[in-house]
Amino acid sequence: MLKKNKPKQKLRIFQGVVPQNNQARFLSEAFNELGYKSDYYTVKDSKFKFDSGKRIFLEGDTTSLPAANFMAEIAPKYDVFHFHARSLLHFKPGHAEKFNFGFPYAMDLLFLRLLGKKIYVHFRGSEIRLEHILRENNPYQWLDEPGKNYLQIPDEKKILWRDFLYEICDGTFATDAEVMESSPQSKIVERVIKPKEYPHIGLGDMEKPLIVHAPTSRNLKGTEHIIKALEKLTDNGYKFDFKLVQNLPHEKAKELYASADIILDQIRVGWYGITALEAMAMGKIAVCYVKEEYDPKHKIPLVSANLDNIYDNVKHILDNKDYYRKIAAKGRKFVEENHAPQIIAKQLIKEYEKPQKTAIDITKIAAFMDYTNKKSVEDALAYQKLISSKNNTAYKQPSQSTGRRIKKLFRDPYRFCVDSKYASVRKMAKVFK
Repeated sequence: MLKKNKPKQKLRIFQGVVPQNNQARFLSEAFNELGYKSDYYTVKDSKFKFDSGKRIFLEGDTTSLPAANFMAEIAPKYDVFHFHARSLLHFKPGHAEKFNFGFPYAMDLLFLRLLGKKIYVHFRGSEIRLEHILRENNPYQWLDEPGKNYLQIPDEKKILWRDFLYEICDGTFATDAEVMESSPQSKIVERVIKPKEYPHIGLGDMEKPLIVHAPTSRNLKGTEHIIKALEKLTDNGYKFDFKLVQNLPHEKAKELYASADIILDQIRVGWYGITALEAMAMGKIAVCYVKEEYDPKHKIPLVSANLDNIYDNVKHILDNKDYYRKIAAKGRKFVEENHAPQIIAKQLIKEYEKPQKTAIDITKIAAFMDYTNKKSVEDALAYQKLISSKNNTAYKQPSQSTGRRIKKLFRDPYRFCVDSKYASVRKMAKVFK
């Protein structure tokens, strides 16, 4: 009698740990609709009142024992861990002025790796964006604007973190081509929005169009330049209404978008974001700076505008309303075909189901561990010696004692955890017992 093959168990998928404009929520819901088990978690609530999913209460501290407790409890429940922008073990709120990546930053990824879990980190913007890349590649960069320090982490530290993630993770993703410039080994996995949450409304009669701009960051979005361009249009006799949407819950902002004709996203970054997607889904005229090299055939149904031409491009819209009405009409289909959650979820399942990564460059892990804890470099170097790395000449002479410690970490993680002087690491021991 032939034995029946057991049906392949579907993946159990963790999504977290920050709201990120509902990205984790939409993906998690899409996975469940496709027949997978998925939950989404967050350590903080969205300032725009998004549905944040399962709340992780860590008493304001994501570097110590509460975070380790949580990770130890949920690790057995999932096969895949997909983190957006950051993992759970992070800096202490209020102590991140220099984003120093202090121990045990990102060490939860190391423990998940030791448990045989599949791990992915999704880069979404400023957490990975490199200053030298931005200055070299974007003439409209906003780094020198007064006020907020947009890239608080120096490039060399981000590169250490990025390269660590390249090695410890089964894959890293970038939301778009602009983000990918700072993380060239990542694969593009686009942003998602749920079209059914954005009814297709289209445009009004456009006799006196309503123009809406919703800056989450005025400098990054180019808000002052937008306001000046619109004031100049008014001075030159153009008739339109303008609303600046700020500090509103997301549902209230959506109500304003629904009544708009033209929605201005950002004119500096080089790719379209969630606001432009919302505009296209509703059938509005979306205005957003997209670099020419990213869309040379102009297949994206929006109006690309930057600091140099925002006045001229909005003027052209107002002078050619019927032409732009046709472009706006294409937006809904574009969103449904390229940004609907199930479309992106299916793309991710193909990534998740690939064989687990086995080849790891330990020197990249060593460099990051060196930075997070000065003593970690000795452990990493000893491990480097153990695997007889022939290509790296940056480090020499690891001690025998540290060699024993790093060997214990990778070959007997339970004993390593039990013997650790860090309470958060000791707590992780139970998942290896």
